[in-house]
Amino acid sequence: MDIDLKILPLLESRIQIVKLGLASDPDNAELIKDEKNVLTQTVSIKETVSGDITPTWKFTTGTVNPSGNLFSAGRERTHQVIFTFGPLAKGGRSLSALAQAFHINQQLRAGLRGSRIIP
Repeated sequence: MDIDLKILPLLESRIQIVKLGLASDPDNAELIKDEKNVLTQTVSIKETVSGDITPTWKFTTGTVNPSGNLFSAGRERTHQVIFTFGPLAKGGRSLSALAQAFHINQQLRAGLRGSRIIP
């Protein structure tokens, strides 16, 4: 299976803004405390599986079930993967608190997308 997650075009579009001078380089600029410096990409992968069982019996005097399905089943699932790029916390092993909160917010939005919330 080969899936293009479209991460490279997203990162290249942000790099071009810095190269053109429309935005400052985060390594050279002093970041404002709690400034939003997070980039996310949500990728949806749709999986469809289906199948059926169609037995046909042919007798010398007639045919039973020549074109109908005896049993048919299908399943469709959508998986969502969220990539978050942002500043690291001290120690460099996890995202900063703001980037982590933004990632969790995107996860919640992806989970609620397409569902109905009854008040």
